[in-house]
Amino acid sequence: MITLENDRLLVEISEKGAELSRIYDKVRKQEVLYDADPKYWNRHAPVLFPFVGTVTDNTYTYGEDTYQIRQHGFARDMVFETVFTSPVQAVLSLHENEDSYKVYPFAFELTITHTLEDNRIETKWEVEATNGPIIFKIGGHPAFRVPIIPGTALSDYTIDLGEKDVLNCRKIIPGTGVTDETMLRSLPLDNHHLHLSEELFADDALVIDEELPKVTLCYPDGSPYVTVLDPGFPNFGIWKKPEAPFVCLEP
Repeated sequence: MITLENDRLLVEISEKGAELSRIYDKVRKQEVLYDADPKYWNRHAPVLFPFVGTVTDNTYTYGEDTYQIRQHGFARDMVFETVFTSPVQAVLSLHENEDSYKVYPFAFELTITHTLEDNRIETKWEVEATNGPIIFKIGGHPAFRVPIIPGTALSDYTIDLGEKDVLNCRKIIPGTGVTDETMLRSLPLDNHHLHLSEELFADDALVIDEELPKVTLCYPDGSPYVTVLDPGFPNFGIWKKPEAPFVCLEP
C-alpha cells in the first residue's frame, strides 16, 4: 500500500490495480471513498482497462481469433509495478504479460499517476502501444460514500451536472450488462441537479453518451461534497448497487 498525504488529505493506493483505496478528508474528518465492504461491492475505485463495461457473452473477435474477457477488463485485478513515489505522488505501471495475452492480443504499457495537491487528487492515465496499434477503452469507477452525514439518507443528496436541464441516458438491457442505442431514458433535472434515489438505479447504471466535464456530488444543503473533473471524456456513468452506501461517478 502506498500512502500520500498533505495538510488536507490522506490517500492510500493499492499496487493491485493501481487503485485508490482510501481518501480521508482531514479537515472535515470524513472518509470519502467507499471501504469495499464485500457485503455490497469489494472494490474502491477500480481502473477499467482495456474494456469498459461488458461485451455480449463476455466474448469478442479480433481478426480470426476469439477471446473471452470479463466485465471491465483485467487491469483492476493485476499488480502494477511501482515506478516512483514521493509524499504527494505515486507512479505505477502495467504492461502485457502471459495472462493478458490470453484475453487481449495487444502489447501495451499502462501508466497511472496519482498526484496530491491541496484538496485535489489528479489521476493521469497514459496508454502506450509498444508493438503496433492497439484498440482499447479506459475508464474510472470511484465509489464515494453516500450518505456521509449521520442521520441523512440517499434521497437527501443530489448530483450537480452544470448547465444541463435534462440528462439523457442509455438503458441497459436487463441481465446483459450491454446497452441498446434505441433505448433512451430522459431524466429531468431540478435546477441542474439530479436527485438521488434507489429507484434511479433500478435498471443498473446511468450511461451518458456525452461529455460531462464537471460532475459534483452535493451534500443535503447543496454544497459540494466531491467533484469529478474529466474534460475530454466522451462518456460518463453514474451507478450504485441496491441499498449500498455509495455512489460511483465514472468517466
